[in-house]
Order: sequence, then C-alpha cells, then structure tokens
Amino acid sequence: MSNRGIWAAILAVAGLDAWLLSASDFSLRWQPELGVAGAVVLLVTLWWIYRDLRPAPRLAALAQTGLYYVLYTNALGVLSYLLTGLADRPLLDDAFAAFDHALGFDWLAYHRWFMQAPLRYVGMQMIYLALGPQLILLIVLLDAMEYAKRARELFVAFLASSMITVVLGALLPAAGAFVHYGTPEAHTKLYVQQYLALRDGSLRVIDLSRAQGLVWFPSFHAALAVLCAWAVRGIPRLFWPMAILDVLIVAVTPAGGGHYLADVLAGLALGALTIAGVHGRMPRS
Repeated sequence: MSNRGIWAAILAVAGLDAWLLSASDFSLRWQPELGVAGAVVLLVTLWWIYRDLRPAPRLAALAQTGLYYVLYTNALGVLSYLLTGLADRPLLDDAFAAFDHALGFDWLAYHRWFMQAPLRYVGMQMIYLALGPQLILLIVLLDAMEYAKRARELFVAFLASSMITVVLGALLPAAGAFVHYGTPEAHTKLYVQQYLALRDGSLRVIDLSRAQGLVWFPSFHAALAVLCAWAVRGIPRLFWPMAILDVLIVAVTPAGGGHYLADVLAGLALGALTIAGVHGRMPRS
C-alpha cells in the first residue's frame, strides 16, 4: 500500500466517524483529542526535520510510521465504539460456546487453572498485556534496524486486520466468555462494562482516554500476535524471542481476555489471511 493508500484509509475511517457521530446520539469527549493532536504535531515536525532539514532516513521513517499509527488507531477506536453501540444484533455467545464444546475445549476449566495459582494468574496477565508494548517495540526496532519495509508491512497488515476485526465484531457480536460463564471478570473488567453499556444504550459519550478493545470475535490479540511474529521473520536477534512471546500470548488469550476458543482460531485465521493479502504487494519505497 502506498502512502496515498494509507492516507486514504485513515481519512475514510475518520470520515465515517464524523458521519456516524452526526447521525447518532453519540458524542466524542474532545479533551483526550488534544493529546492526540499534540502527538501528531510532534511526529509531523520530526518527520519534516529528518526528511528535509537534517536528513536521517531511519528517523524520518520512524516518525512517519508513528504518525500513521496515531492517526489510524485514534480514528478506528472511535469507529469501534460507534459500531458496537449502533449495531443492534443478537449476541452469539451461545453459538461460540457450543463450538468450543464441540471441539472438546472446556473454557471454565482452562480459566480455573490460571486462577487457582497466584503466580500463574500474574504471569497470564503480564503475557496478555505484553502485546501492545511488543507492537510499539517492533515499530521502533524495525525502522532502527533498517527494516523500514517490514515496518510498513506490519502497519498495513495491522490496518487491514484491525478494520476487519471491528466490522466482524459488530456483525457477529458477543459479550465474551467472562459474561457467558459469569466469572468475576464480568464485573471488574472495564472493557466488559463498556461493551455492555454500549449494548444497552447507557454509554453514549466516547472517551478515548478510557479506550478499550471491544471485540471478542475474532480475537485481535491472536491475529496481531501472528502479524508480529511474521514481521520479524528471518531476523535472528528478534524472531525467536518474539515468536515465543507470541505463542504464549495466543495461549493465554482465552483465559486472559475472556475469549472463546472460536475467537482465537478466527483470529489466527485472520492473521494468516492478512499476511497472504499483504506479503509481496508492498511498494519498494
């Protein structure tokens, strides 16, 4: 995908946000957007400095990639809340749980195994939450190690898979295994409470300072873990540490994120399909 294609995608999502906000009872809390605006100004400035004033291609590429991530994730975050709240479709938790049962996967037993030992529980949480920092680290390292094309591939794959995830999450909604099985996380996890509030209409002010992932099917954690491992293929210093971490992230996702096994398998398939769609189709510059 070219720079023009990326800008077109960002503007399309932002335009859809604006249209849905104007046509619905949702509103956007503007104060958090000031931080986003500040980050955009800083990244644009760095991009300009290292591209034109004091040429440093790797730093310029890093600033450009960071700018794309900030703009796109902000726009997509708003869209995720809007689609979740506006898509009035029946929940499919029973179907996903039945699919797990048909495969012989006992979600409650799997979840209980992590919860019974404090060290297992803490380790699960740390691994599950490691995906975001891993993505940020890869953004920096790939550009710093002169793998700018890999960084661009990762962004385009992230863009495509996250958009598909948000749309599928609205078309095939689920409240998640925490709610379905009535575990304590159903009452303590902010993303669960926000999801339910969006569904019942009690949450209509989007505050991105409290933004959460709202999609259970497919699991974006699983999809992004696949993409991160793929992005460092053939890089000896990065591949094995990242690949092992990503395998662990996928393994803890059912218990750590309240995902059904169906969600995780769909996320893995989405990651693989995204790679097939992106690999070999990136411009050389």
